[in-house]
This record gives sequence, structure tokens and C-alpha cells, in this order.
Amino acid sequence: LETKSSTGTPSAKDINFAAIRNHMEQKNASGCILVAPSYPGGDSGNVARSARSHKISCWTVKQYADVIRSAESRHITARQVLDIVHEAFAPNDVAESVRKLLSEPSWERRALYRAIIHTLREGRHRLPSSPRRIAVIADDIAKMEAFKAIEESDVRQAVLELAGTSRGALLVRGDTIIELNVDYDELDRRVQTLTGMEGKPRRLGAFGEVPASPEEQLNE
Repeated sequence: LETKSSTGTPSAKDINFAAIRNHMEQKNASGCILVAPSYPGGDSGNVARSARSHKISCWTVKQYADVIRSAESRHITARQVLDIVHEAFAPNDVAESVRKLLSEPSWERRALYRAIIHTLREGRHRLPSSPRRIAVIADDIAKMEAFKAIEESDVRQAVLELAGTSRGALLVRGDTIIELNVDYDELDRRVQTLTGMEGKPRRLGAFGEVPASPEEQLNE
């Protein structure tokens, strides 16, 4: 991560791309994010040409802050950021890549996790002896205003991520069937790192909190 401390737009000569590239090689870095308030010139200017030549990814302060601000709610991974660093170098290229990262999909990942849990909970009394299928959950979610453009594959991936975080509370069988092994309050507690919603606390007995069952202790 390299920064230009100028309060305005640095000139092309103020950005020593060759020195930054040399620094990258000294540190054995696979990529570099250069952060500045803004950049001079257009797509064919000196900054754009030098950035592409030296493979230095030129970000503005606002772009960098927007990605950090959205990282938790959209579950942006380091790999997604590295993909931009390794593939987009000129300021306009970075701007387009960041725009796509923050707009596609149009929904936030956390909102999708919550919608899945809500849909499962709301449908628990419908055909209670029948298994919950991802296709049915996806169809219900696609009817929501915020998820009109969603695909079944998006829902399936989010369900798998919930299952992976749930410590055995939620399982996916054959990539299509959802199996719940605990009540919904317990599921809420186990996946709250993804949903951001605190589950209800376990009920209290005469001597305080009821201890977890042996199975729950094993999963934990």
C-alpha cells in the first residue's frame, strides 16, 4: 500500500512509478495499491500509461474507503480486492472495477443471509413433514423486491455459507435439501457472524443458563 500525502491531485511527475515498482520488488510484493485524492490526465495520460506499464493499481481515497466501509455488509473478501489490484491499474480501470464490486449483485450479502433465515422460519409450518428445498426457498426470496434479479445459484451458495458457519445446526443434503438440527433461535445464535443479528439468549433455569446439550458442546 503506497500513499500520496498531497491534499489535492498530484501531478504525474510527483508519482514516481519506477520507484514504487522498485519498492514492490524489494518487498517481494505481488501487487500494489497506490492511494491518492485523485489522478491527473485521462485514460491515455501519463499516469494511466505508467500505471499499466508498472502494474500499479491506482485507487482514490474515496474508492479505498468505500470498499472498507462495505466490506462487512457485502462480505467483500481479500481475494476480490486482490483481483482488482492484479488486473486493474489505470485510474479509470480501477474506478470501473470498484464500481462493479460495490454494485454487483445489487443486494448485500448480509441481507440475503437474513432473508434465507426469515424464509425458513416463516415456512416451517407449511408441509412440516416435507424437506425444505433450496429451489423453493430461492423462489420465495426472488419474490421479494430487494432480490428480483437473484438466481437460484446465489441462494444455494448463501445457504452453503450459512451451513458452514452453523456448526452442524444447518446441513445441505445433495446440494438441494436443507436440514435443520436445532431450533431457529439456536440457529440465529450460531450464524450471527454472517447475519449480524443477535439470537435470543438461551433460557435461564433456577441456577442460571441451561447448559448446552452434549451434542451442542461437541459441535461447539
